[in-house]
Amino acid sequence: MPLTFRSAGATLLAATALTLAACGGDDGNGPGHADHITIADTAYQFVALGQNHLFTARVEDADGGLVRRAVVQWSSSDPAILRVNGDGLATAVGTGTALLTAAAPGVLDTVPVVVMQAPALLTIVFGDRQSSNPGGTLPTPLTVQVTDALHHPIPGVDVSFAAGPEGGSVGSAVVTTGFEGTAGSSFTLGAGTGSYTATASVPGTALTASFTLRTAGPFDLELWWLGPAEPAVQQAFADAEERWEAIITGDLPDDYALISAYSCGVNPDVDRPLDDLLIFVTITPIDGPGGVLGQAGPCYFHEVGGLPAVGSMFFDADDLAGLAQSGQLEAVVLHEMGHVLGFGTHWSTLGLLADPALQGGTDPHFTGALATAEFDAAGGAAYVAGAKVPVEDQYGPGTADGHWRESVFLTELMTGILDFGGTPLSAITLASFADLGYTVDGTQAEPFSLVIPAIQPQGVRRLPLGRDLLRFPPRRLDRRARIQPPYRPPTGH
Repeated sequence: MPLTFRSAGATLLAATALTLAACGGDDGNGPGHADHITIADTAYQFVALGQNHLFTARVEDADGGLVRRAVVQWSSSDPAILRVNGDGLATAVGTGTALLTAAAPGVLDTVPVVVMQAPALLTIVFGDRQSSNPGGTLPTPLTVQVTDALHHPIPGVDVSFAAGPEGGSVGSAVVTTGFEGTAGSSFTLGAGTGSYTATASVPGTALTASFTLRTAGPFDLELWWLGPAEPAVQQAFADAEERWEAIITGDLPDDYALISAYSCGVNPDVDRPLDDLLIFVTITPIDGPGGVLGQAGPCYFHEVGGLPAVGSMFFDADDLAGLAQSGQLEAVVLHEMGHVLGFGTHWSTLGLLADPALQGGTDPHFTGALATAEFDAAGGAAYVAGAKVPVEDQYGPGTADGHWRESVFLTELMTGILDFGGTPLSAITLASFADLGYTVDGTQAEPFSLVIPAIQPQGVRRLPLGRDLLRFPPRRLDRRARIQPPYRPPTGH
């Protein structure tokens, strides 16, 4: 008998009624004598793990008559590939070939069943929306995952990588997927500035994934993902990264990072050049929905200039979907990146935080001259309730002494409370980064004005960010790849 496969496609269940045969002369009071049994499908092929198909069999007597109430038993020669229940419902559980058997008293029939996953989805895992210097190799390989129609990874699939018409080059043109169904290739930008593209595809299919890449400005903020993230989450991070790179316009001195695993959260060992700020990103359960949305801070500082060189960001996996649905995810990511850049986490080191609340002070305030001038210009000249610029004195460790004071700034992005009515990134905040030592573009500030005394808007949903400041022991790198503890602020602060 020729072996002809009937494709299951991506459907999960092709259900038909089980029909059993009875002998032609049966009066309906009992089963006839079974002479032979035939499975309706002469062969079958599954294309996805977890896919189901209902097999049926026909039992006949010697004259070809139907045996009505014959008992049929189903079995698989290899349950690690194919499982089948008593009704003939079979499920693909592993790749390979198994024999499916239908048996009635004295007779049986078998058909070959093949489980061969077919590529149905090609998804970007890492590497989209990256940036580097012209001619530089991107920090994260362009990585995709190949899955079947039910989202199970497929190992052993060739994936082709290619640079777009803008130029650049891939490290490997063809990569075979591993156990997790992933394949990746490095990408090196061309000599010109601007945007680049790259594609990943599965030969012989229409599956294609496109990467958007670009050259960095003078300030390069690099994200190192320490685990998977949904595309919407990666997009929010990429948008926040581009925002900070537009705000900070001055390059930092090149450095070399030789740091051990777990010295900056859950990071791996690092041994590589650094330009300008490297941030490890981890999506992990923290405290369930609500509470702490994310935590961030710097852990290593540049030898020259003393600004952050390496930091970590943690985000609560239980909060991301809600933040994305409400449109607030990018604001939270932008806020936490600000902490890695030094907002609230580098003030004390540079002597810019006075009268800290966590040390018994009653009026914590930021003393940077540039931020103070912008505070006055935004309406703060009328502020007489304390010293300028007022810093949060409530909510305890992780919030106090590291944010603008909510009772004064209300909706500004860098308070410890997220306002759903809008969170402008003010000129005051941008000036505070200039006080830290960054070169910033003040035109990137969003409109913001202070009302003295402040009046809290009514009907606006407000969400505390929780204890979001991560404070690592301050350590600095040097260009001879040594770690120098502890950090000391440069002269002039």
